[in-house]
Amino acid sequence: MVKVRKASRAGVTARFVAGHFTVTHDGITERVQAPTHPDDDAQIMQALEAILDLY
Repeated sequence: MVKVRKASRAGVTARFVAGHFTVTHDGITERVQAPTHPDDDAQIMQALEAILDLY
């Protein structure tokens, strides 16, 4: 089963799909590296929020 999580703010969407993080902004989707490798849903959501803060 593939784990999918998503967080978004105006104009920016961060996703975690099958162990990889991506961010979409200005119509461009790019792969990003999370600060740490998450082990559970709470850590995934924290990493997504941190990615959103960068954009």
